[in-house]
Amino acid sequence: MDCSLYTYYLIMCILLFAITGLIIIFCSPVVLQKAVALETRNNISIVPGASSINNIESFKPNVTSVTAGTNITWTNDDSTIHTVNSGIFNINNKDLGPEPFESGLINPGGTFIHFFKKPNIYDYYCSIHPFMTGKITVR
Repeated sequence: MDCSLYTYYLIMCILLFAITGLIIIFCSPVVLQKAVALETRNNISIVPGASSINNIESFKPNVTSVTAGTNITWTNDDSTIHTVNSGIFNINNKDLGPEPFESGLINPGGTFIHFFKKPNIYDYYCSIHPFMTGKITVR
């Protein structure tokens, strides 16, 4: 998860406190909550080169969190077809997770949308390239 914005706000708050003692004004919980809220995303990219086993992050972000009642949209930004399937890949047992979803084939430039109703942790993967995995926490 990319924490750069949160880290920036935290550093700025520390500097402001050290210089002026105004941490209460500039670093209120509201400001910090907004910084953390920016880390949640409703759009996930299947990145270019995602099907390469050497690619560390095939989905970007590959870990995210949203509130229940939210749509997540996956966009295939790669040049080959992919899928988005709930659960954890296991050749002997199809574990679809707590709220099953399967995208079917997503062509390059195509999208898949799923509505997350219930709080839970949802693992997902590409059935064509099962090493491509991600996780969504629904609060």
